Amino acid sequence: AWEVVARYQEANIDDKAFVNGTYGDLSKSAKSAKAWGLGLNWYLNQNIKLATNYERTSFDGGAGATGAIQNRADEETLYTRLQLSY
Repeated sequence: AWEVVARYQEANIDDKAFVNGTYGDLSKSAKSAKAWGLGLNWYLNQNIKLATNYERTSFDGGAGATGAIQNRADEETLYTRLQLSY
């Protein structure tokens, strides 16, 4: 059997986390991240699954630039996974 999958996720950090650098520094830490992914799963039988996934994440802040706040570069991942007896 084949399975096509899609996912969207977000992480938003409260502004209070960046007050006075207590938990993070806006020039070095991303304030939010948004990611989407696509995947294809192949179930060879009841015990074997092969999965391939692509994911792209965009950030708000976190580039570590001095002065102005800049966005960290987008991240892209491609990975595969073989599961036995899951």
